[in-house]
Amino acid sequence: MRTVSTDLFDLIHALSANDKRIFKLYAQGYGSQKDDDKLYIKLFDEIAKQSTYDENALKEKLGNRSFNSQPTPFKNHLFNLIIKTLAPIQEPAEISIEINQKISSINFLYQKKVHKPALAAFKRLWVELEELEEFGAMLFLLPFRHRLIQSGAADDYINAVREYPVYLEKISDKISEIARYLCLGQEVVKLTNLGDSITDEEVQQLLADFFKTPLLHQTPSLSQKAICAYHIARCLYYDMKEDYEQCYQEHLKIVEIWQNKESWQQQNLGNWISLLSKQCLAALQARRFDDMQRFIEQLEILQPSNERLCQIRDLYVLCKKLTLSVANFQLEQLPSRLEAFEQLIKEDPKSTQNLTFLDTIQDAFSA
Repeated sequence: MRTVSTDLFDLIHALSANDKRIFKLYAQGYGSQKDDDKLYIKLFDEIAKQSTYDENALKEKLGNRSFNSQPTPFKNHLFNLIIKTLAPIQEPAEISIEINQKISSINFLYQKKVHKPALAAFKRLWVELEELEEFGAMLFLLPFRHRLIQSGAADDYINAVREYPVYLEKISDKISEIARYLCLGQEVVKLTNLGDSITDEEVQQLLADFFKTPLLHQTPSLSQKAICAYHIARCLYYDMKEDYEQCYQEHLKIVEIWQNKESWQQQNLGNWISLLSKQCLAALQARRFDDMQRFIEQLEILQPSNERLCQIRDLYVLCKKLTLSVANFQLEQLPSRLEAFEQLIKEDPKSTQNLTFLDTIQDAFSA
């Protein structure tokens, strides 16, 4: 026999009087106040009156055909709407807004002692974080997972407790791997900054150590983010040596990893836009103009929902098109692209704070 979920009932009865007042104020101004909108408020009120959850009584009280035939979607929507209204985002800024919201929602449920749906939401988020390789967020969440298990939300308490040190070791190893490659990249940057003050022998010795640690094919479990950090370090090295073809090839490997990670693109669209823009420059320096055009087209088809990201995407596309015109001697295209660039500066001066017209032209001539 199917068990009726009481998650919504448990959540509503866990709310304080002030929580209920805030939610009602929000809900009354939410949407267009059509029949369905009013139904959610009435559903909230009727559940709040019940001492034990009675779905049949709700169907009689609400008298709504859609709810009577399929109550679960209505209950889920109200459940999420309550959390959206009452769970503020107060988590680390380096995690995406969407993940922050999910963490805050789980924390809100935990604080209200609605433990089982909190653990269920936690498990879904954990799978998502593993796919995104958000190891920092996972490490941040581990103690919280332990508190949820201790609350009695886990069906298999003993195994859940035993998993804690295993998770901790695994996540710590992944973070260490990424940090190791990022540190190697910083060593390459140091070499670049030292310039003539460092001898060629010292460079070669450091790079010999650099390329030894560790070999990718010997570490098959290496995370994709660690591999990206490794190729970034190699990009910096080849850029320092002015070996632009090899720098392009290393950068291309990073782009290929991201292209196979749709979830990364969705959750970190700003980084994906920036990465494609850098790939355009790498193609330009390697004098691969056709490839540069292809990456510009990839940038153009991206559709950010965030208006600011749209402006940044438009700026990158215009700049790269202008740069390509100069580098490829497509002089007939210069007037229209210059005009579009100047118009963008007039419309949104802030968007060009870190990318001036002279920088753009300099990119072209440096190729």
